[in-house]
Amino acid sequence: MSLRKDIADPDDDKLCIEDIVFHTRFARPLLTWQFLFFVLYVPFGLIIFIVRIFLILLFEFVLFHIARLFHANELCYKFYRFCAGQIVILDGKKNLALRPRIIVQNHITALDIVAIRGDFKCAAISPLFYQKFWVTKQMVKEVHPLYVRYDDRDAVRRQIKAHLQTSEFPIMCFPEGAMTSGESCLL
Repeated sequence: MSLRKDIADPDDDKLCIEDIVFHTRFARPLLTWQFLFFVLYVPFGLIIFIVRIFLILLFEFVLFHIARLFHANELCYKFYRFCAGQIVILDGKKNLALRPRIIVQNHITALDIVAIRGDFKCAAISPLFYQKFWVTKQMVKEVHPLYVRYDDRDAVRRQIKAHLQTSEFPIMCFPEGAMTSGESCLL
């Protein structure tokens, strides 16, 4: 059952992509209460953004190194997540005692790999370009990154198999392969 009359859909009982996209979001009048809240929130949101970036850089370049000296990594990671506004919920934590080989994590933000660092030791599948930039390399080095090229699936499969045979760390992966809201759909 297609909602748009100008599109011919051979599968009449299925929705078209055009039915899912809300086309009028850009055509509505600007003076609405949602627009007012947006205008009021923008300065506040920018301040929060700047503070969080400053805290992330402070943690990455200073506090994590100090925490390693005093063996307080786990406490530092938890404080880092609190400052970044990240909430980590571990479902099935009792299963970690069984020494799993693959751990699945939802991928909501670009800092998901960082958020998991203080909870358990694992290897994370990371894109190859993370290795090129010092900041991203620093952020993922604690999760024992498994740098992969996403364009060669067979090479990724071989790399994962080799890691599982030689390493004690389970692999943490994002099944979506890209970020998603986790609410509307999975990619």
